[in-house]
Amino acid sequence: MSSPSEGRQAPYFFLSYAHTPGGESSVGNPNKWVYRFFDELCRDILEMTALRRVSEVGFLDQRLQGGHSWSAEVSRALATCKVFVPLFSPRYFESESCGKEWSVIQARLRAHHRDPPPVILPVIWYPVESSRMPPQVHEIQYADSRLGTRLQGEGLYSLIKISSRRQAYRRTVLELARRIIQAAELSPLCEAASLPDYSSFDNAFADYRAARTMEVFAAAPDLQNLPRDRDPYYYGRTSVEWNPFRNKGDHEPIASRVASLLRAQGIHSDLGEQIRPVLAAEHPALILVDPWAVEVPDVLGALRSLSDTAASSLLFLVLWNHADKQTVNAEVRLRDSLSAFLGAGPVRLFAHDIASVKELQENLPRNLARTFERYLRRTPAHPPSGPVVKRPRLLAPNEFE
Repeated sequence: MSSPSEGRQAPYFFLSYAHTPGGESSVGNPNKWVYRFFDELCRDILEMTALRRVSEVGFLDQRLQGGHSWSAEVSRALATCKVFVPLFSPRYFESESCGKEWSVIQARLRAHHRDPPPVILPVIWYPVESSRMPPQVHEIQYADSRLGTRLQGEGLYSLIKISSRRQAYRRTVLELARRIIQAAELSPLCEAASLPDYSSFDNAFADYRAARTMEVFAAAPDLQNLPRDRDPYYYGRTSVEWNPFRNKGDHEPIASRVASLLRAQGIHSDLGEQIRPVLAAEHPALILVDPWAVEVPDVLGALRSLSDTAASSLLFLVLWNHADKQTVNAEVRLRDSLSAFLGAGPVRLFAHDIASVKELQENLPRNLARTFERYLRRTPAHPPSGPVVKRPRLLAPNEFE
């Protein structure tokens, strides 16, 4: 059996980071600062070594993570990289994919017969309180003074964005490049025996409680109250067992699949059996809509009850399976009925059609980001009682008069 590297030069380092999805107010790619840091780090290592190509220096996955799988390139880089560089941030520990990447590296470390080499070199991207970090992280030295005191206090994201911190940023990147080279050449990590599979590894940060929560509801009938002559193939005993894209190889309920996608985005999900507006008001809510719901009075009534909830906190996804001939034949009638609710008023701005699982995986991160932005922007704040105090600001030494 051939090795995962397949005779290729293994990358010196794998940069593990939590993708930031684009939202309504994002200009360009919100991950551009991570990409810039990666490019500069690779250039420095290239200058300090005899490596010939950037691909031999580092690996960065620019594909927006949607959960459930890694590409062959990601799996190969995880199996062969010599150093693992995680970018710590609140979002990092909420990411299922980052937790699984951590598990792969831990499995490779356990393959060492002697003491495992120090090949996990964390970087503080945005500060996280030590008490909030998962216990596994405390086993790794992540507060290294050689990378600069500003990095620990402010995080690399601040250093890279503020022009007055440019010198501190460059010193940090240069020192990190030296440390990666030293770790890669003196104590390289053992290569994995085979390419890691996403589903085979646990999320090392599974117990980390995500800061964001979203209610998930399936606006769909169950087997006991289907519309007349509707094919029962796609339905279950409850609405949350509904799977509009069911086929011979896919029996996972759509609500369960969406919960996995939310975990990959660092969002805790609560699956609701019944649509209740009061829950949607406490957290943003994702409503998975079966077009046939408009022909079931109880489900349609539950959808209409959401008109009492601030529409900005809701995300409606109407799931159309164009391989379902019965739905295709009834599409015009169903769309006319749906438009009475989802096509009128502010609700129509937050409703989107989804035609496949692939389309769901590709579009959900962006839709989630926009929904949370709206929710936070329009949700009333509840500051503590008492006099209003001006927010304090720390001054740099050169700002004192």
